[in-house]
Amino acid sequence: MKQDQAVRNIFKKKLFFLILSSLILFFLSFGYFIFVNNPQANDLQYYKQEGVSDNNFTTVTREQSWPRDVLLANAELFAGNTMRENFTAQDDDLGIIAVPFNAHNKSINDKIIFRIKETDKNDWYIQSTHNANQFQTDVPFPFGFPTIKNSKNISFTFEIESLAGKQGDSLSLSKTNHHFLTKYIFSKSELIQNPSRLVEFVNAKININLPLLSNGEKLIIFLITLLPLPLYFLIKRILTPGTEMTGKIYNKKKINVIKRIHWVDVGKGMGLLLVILGHLVKIGSALAIWIFSFHIPLFFFLSGYVSKFTEADGKYSFKKILVSLIVPYFIFTFIGLVVSLTIPGWRPSSFGRVISDVFYNVNPESLHVGQIWFLFCLAVVEVMFLLFLKLKIKNKYIIAVCIGLFAIIASLISKYNIGIWVLGNHMRLPWKIDTAFMGLFFFSAGYYSKLLKLFSKIISKSTYKNIAFAAIFFIINLYIGIHLNSAVNLAANSYGNLIYFVVAAISGIIFIIYLSKYLENISLLIYMGKNTLPIFSLHSFFLYFYAFLLSNILGRSITIMVNIPLFLSVVGLVLVSTVSLIIPVIYNNTVQKLIFKLK
Repeated sequence: MKQDQAVRNIFKKKLFFLILSSLILFFLSFGYFIFVNNPQANDLQYYKQEGVSDNNFTTVTREQSWPRDVLLANAELFAGNTMRENFTAQDDDLGIIAVPFNAHNKSINDKIIFRIKETDKNDWYIQSTHNANQFQTDVPFPFGFPTIKNSKNISFTFEIESLAGKQGDSLSLSKTNHHFLTKYIFSKSELIQNPSRLVEFVNAKININLPLLSNGEKLIIFLITLLPLPLYFLIKRILTPGTEMTGKIYNKKKINVIKRIHWVDVGKGMGLLLVILGHLVKIGSALAIWIFSFHIPLFFFLSGYVSKFTEADGKYSFKKILVSLIVPYFIFTFIGLVVSLTIPGWRPSSFGRVISDVFYNVNPESLHVGQIWFLFCLAVVEVMFLLFLKLKIKNKYIIAVCIGLFAIIASLISKYNIGIWVLGNHMRLPWKIDTAFMGLFFFSAGYYSKLLKLFSKIISKSTYKNIAFAAIFFIINLYIGIHLNSAVNLAANSYGNLIYFVVAAISGIIFIIYLSKYLENISLLIYMGKNTLPIFSLHSFFLYFYAFLLSNILGRSITIMVNIPLFLSVVGLVLVSTVSLIIPVIYNNTVQKLIFKLK
């Protein structure tokens, strides 16, 4: 009986967790599409003028119809002509009147006076002048003014007057958009401090924007709400013992169990999540710049940390590099070729480009697996590091200088665009050799940091000391990586300011190490860390498929790293990373067996 009761209690807890997760996801997705991804803001474009506030989140936009007589008398605005309209404000804090004009698809050399007042008063509340060459046909132009606090249910009159309109160079009301917009700008501080005002704002947002949600957006909300159930069973199934083969090395005589370092696996797992998210969010965004400031250096560093190379390593190590990295590179390339040829829209436009991408640039973007450049580059790095070990340098200061030189060489190659000439065309060095010098810097740093036991004293408990150090390194990485340095990209051998890049990258790596030490028992991250190679190499297929689904659901073109909104990027991270957990199950029972035999 006690055992049955315990099972029921566990079931109730899991059921409660799933229901709670679904509710949280529903409110997050619903709130995103209602408050952040404002449907009206998607459909209408507004010019941002100096002094005009147009915050989509705290702004409520209402459509007002022009009276029939105004539409019928829709003549061009010549110099001295005035158009007047009355309306009743539906909320407090009226701050913008947006009017769509017909600019006849050309630049209008006119000046427009806008004025507004309460209908029963004589004095105008404000009068402003605007250049008509800013106006575009059918795009509501926002006439902004200081918010009128107590505007609700008050009748207002606004006028629009032309100063220099003439035949062939004048404005008229839009012929297709028969509404003007009144916009009410709620104060953020007032929403926080005044509960009744907050309720009024939320109610207005829902009533206005809910009918404007497309069927695709409603479908996304529904699917996100249902996410916890399939994800729970998928993760549970994959993490069930017996479904993976990682952790073993097969040879002809016996089986040896690899002694893994859990926090390193966790660090790789977190790095993998950052890679997936970095391949979703918009290039140039603050989040993308932060991720790229350290996520690939992290992989080079951890690869060096777990490396067991020694000065005595010879042919066996070179064979190991070939089998562990080069063979998988070509296997994943072949998979990319098959998948890209199978899907019509993915087929490469030039066979010559495929050859160049695969064998020279080692960056097969044309086959939709461009990220596997890292495998070939890491192989080059390991070969370079083995050659460095052959020098048998013992002095730690000379070793430190040599490691620093690796980064300087990479920076100089980037700065002076050092490459080779092929058939009259200047090309980067083959096989990512330029990037490999920077990778060698981080690989060497990881290798020697383990020998020196630099991180052995970091414990897994969340002590105040650990939290403080983690926060300090995170802030350094964030500030230098985003605010001081420019966007970086190791694949493109682009680092911005070398000092800023190195400091930001190392700070980010140390931050992840502190975090990994604390989270070293998270089985999902450990699983991802153990299976980084196959997930890293093939997750891009799911990224492209996710963008394809979004494009069809939302009815507009969606491209990864171009225009996926942040919220949907996070949703994509959850979906893609979870579905990608299936990859190792297949890989470890096929390709991995072949690699074990080759070893």
